[in-house]
Amino acid sequence: MKIAFVSTIRSAPWGGSKELWFQSAERALDENHAVSIFVYKWPEEPLMLKQLRDKGAYIHKRKLAFSFAWRILYKFTKLVGLGDSLALNPYRKIKELRPDRIVVTDGATYYAANDNWLRN
Repeated sequence: MKIAFVSTIRSAPWGGSKELWFQSAERALDENHAVSIFVYKWPEEPLMLKQLRDKGAYIHKRKLAFSFAWRILYKFTKLVGLGDSLALNPYRKIKELRPDRIVVTDGATYYAANDNWLRN
């Protein structure tokens, strides 16, 4: 089975809710499932992510903030009718991987609800 774990936590590189999916991801890897992890990119990678990568997990890191040029490009694609262009979507890799299950962890109220890309 292919499982994707998506963390929406932007306030810290690691926290209590990440501990929960970390344990689930580790067990899934031990049972030979394909595991993909989608987290925000931090200056230092948490040790637990390194452990999951060493066990075979695919780690995808997305930006915490988008550059001015990226925001202009995004507004332009909306203006010309391209909508939420898949090329700009930080979660596009999930669609490519086609997981059987997606686990979204929301460490604070409405992080996931306010993430336009995740809703698509």
